[in-house]
Formats: sequence, C-alpha cells, structure tokens
Amino acid sequence: MNIKDIKVKEEQYRNYIKEHIDNVIKIWKAFAKQTTEMFYDNYVYCNVDKIIEQHDQSKYGDKEFDSYRRYFFPVKDSEKSKELFKLAWNNHQKTNPHHWQYWIMWSPEGSVALKMEWEYVIEMLCDWTAMSLKFNNKVSEWYRENKCKMLLHNDTIDFIEAKLPEFDRVLESLAPVSSCDLTPVSTDKQT
Repeated sequence: MNIKDIKVKEEQYRNYIKEHIDNVIKIWKAFAKQTTEMFYDNYVYCNVDKIIEQHDQSKYGDKEFDSYRRYFFPVKDSEKSKELFKLAWNNHQKTNPHHWQYWIMWSPEGSVALKMEWEYVIEMLCDWTAMSLKFNNKVSEWYRENKCKMLLHNDTIDFIEAKLPEFDRVLESLAPVSSCDLTPVSTDKQT
C-alpha cells in the first residue's frame, strides 16, 4: 500500500460521508416541509435543524474515520479489521444520540431502553431514510425487518411507527441522488 492509494480511499470515504449527510439534510428539509403541524414554533424547528446540521460529524474524528475507511473503503482486503470497526461503531453509537443504542441503560439484571428525546428520533428516522434512499428500499420495510434487533422504549416505538408513513412519503417524493458509485466495499448496510 502506498500513501497515494490510501489518500484516494480516504477521499472516497469522505465523499460517501458527505453524500450521506447531504441526504439526511435533504430528508429533514422535505419532512419538515410536509409536517408543519409538528413545528408549531420556530424554536422547535431550529432545535431539530441544529441537530441535523451536526449529523454524523464524529465519523470525521480520530476514533471513527480510519477504522470506518479501512472497513468500507479498504485499499486491500487485508487492511479491513472487524475489531477496529466494532470499536468505531460502538463509539459512534455511544456519542450520537440519534442511535437507539445511545439510549440503552445497561445493568447486570438486564438492559433497559430509555425513552428517546423525539428530536433524536426524528434525526434517526432521517438517517434511516437517507440510507433507504441510498440502498433503494423503503424505510418502513427496513424497520419491520430490523426492529426485532433493537431495544426501544415503548413510547419511542409508538413515535417511530407513527412517523414512518410520513418518511416513506418523503422517500417516495425524492429521486435517487447518488451521482456516482460510492457504495462501500462491505455489504453491511444501514450503519
């Protein structure tokens, strides 16, 4: 491996992150436009807007960038490390409240899901919908296939399931936005 090859892969990964964040913002703007009753005052809208603007910034940091890049955009397969990726993914989940794993209270007696703040549920739904846009699937179908793998508070489930049809409509209203093939080498999806 030479530095030039690594730099190319780093740029590809940066482009992938940027495309994802742009899609999250696009989904948020479309959702906010169609759901004006939820944003009865400007403060609520601005709060969610600020959260969305900071979406996935940790992926650019030292604890995530290189491990994600090596896993999804390796120069050579030998560069991939599942263990380093797991550490980066764990850091991402634990530092970003739009991931349901952030809201898990662990205890030896059993883990408990805390109720997610709804602003972060909206961000999570924007995140999922952006990935559905990328991988050409319906966010509600992805959720149905994966909810058994999630530990969610009942109020969070109710909120998600009430909003999913709206996010499906947002997704239907948007054309695929990827202008180039930036699909990661790995087949892991929706991370």
